Amino acid sequence: MNNIAATPLDELYNPGKSFIRKSFGKAQNWNHAESVKLFLMSRAIVMTVSTTLERGDPANFFPPGSIQIKIIGEDTTTSALKWAIPLFNLHCISFPEVGEEVFVIRESDSRGSQPYWISRVNDNNYINKVLARELYSDQLPMERYQFDFKVEDIAEEVTQTRELILSIPFYPGDVIFQGRSDSYIRHSLNPRNQEGILESGIKFRTLYPEKPKNTIGKTKTKSVHISNSLIEELTELQIANVVNNDQNEERNIIYNEAEVIVNISQLSDSEQTLQKVVLGDKQNNWLNRLVLATEKLNLVAAKTAELGQVSSQIIPAFKSVQTIKLSIGKENLSFDVIVDIPQRETVVKESHTSEYVTLSQSIQSIANDLSLLKTTISDHLSKHQYIN
Repeated sequence: MNNIAATPLDELYNPGKSFIRKSFGKAQNWNHAESVKLFLMSRAIVMTVSTTLERGDPANFFPPGSIQIKIIGEDTTTSALKWAIPLFNLHCISFPEVGEEVFVIRESDSRGSQPYWISRVNDNNYINKVLARELYSDQLPMERYQFDFKVEDIAEEVTQTRELILSIPFYPGDVIFQGRSDSYIRHSLNPRNQEGILESGIKFRTLYPEKPKNTIGKTKTKSVHISNSLIEELTELQIANVVNNDQNEERNIIYNEAEVIVNISQLSDSEQTLQKVVLGDKQNNWLNRLVLATEKLNLVAAKTAELGQVSSQIIPAFKSVQTIKLSIGKENLSFDVIVDIPQRETVVKESHTSEYVTLSQSIQSIANDLSLLKTTISDHLSKHQYIN
């Protein structure tokens, strides 16, 4: 009890501080420094990150994602760098960046044993790059982390640090994965019925509400798999033509949202150019108007053909004799004016009439084809897929 009472409170509740002080003193050859027999976890500054995917030398094997570190309280500025292996396998891991601070654990209490890095030290609110003890950047390096270099001088420009990136919102029990540049995957639930939600995408660089609904909110891109839900719970857009009560009945839904959505098949018989997706309802509305216009055009052609047939007629002969008498002075004159018009026939050429009839028939055929196309499209419209 006397030993406990003599221990400073900060070392009693934070044993690591005692180790750091004593090990640092030993590294500096302080005579009063004491050895620590056992310590479970240390902190280290990341100096390099290996991104090599295959290392061929079995005698000097370090898996991808291994990092070179300086352990705070153990190494000095001039100490050789140590290799730390990822504690977790590569199936799911968050790699640190140069200049960040990580937790490190060893296989034993011997300093010569292999160190493993666990994760970045979680001492801030942000998921983008945060350098070691960034909150204390106004301190001298030796006071900040016991090295005489500034992590700001060794940091590499991999991800941006101009804007701070906060976490997506979550519920207790959620499983989330987040990148440092706003990408995310969220395994969550529908708060209305506790059904499953799988959401992924790229969010905006902003603070989202703490209690998400079916999705975290407006994002740059989004894909949502959700069970037993309504389309209206995912978007404010309305369905143009509701089919099979899709808008009112709960369904298992896959919902995609982005500025541009592209689907590409890799099969050899696929086209080598991208085509815009046909909007069935809009296309049918356009075809309706085209059918009506074609039918009107057909009527005009038919009337033209009828006029051509009616103008083909025979005009009978006409003969008229008129006697005209004139008195000029004392003389009386008379003469006959004879109008003799023979019978004639006004005929529209056969070829013209035939052309009018053929044109009318062609237009009617086009109208029939368009009507059939409209019916065919209606029969093949997807009953449960929607685009805008």
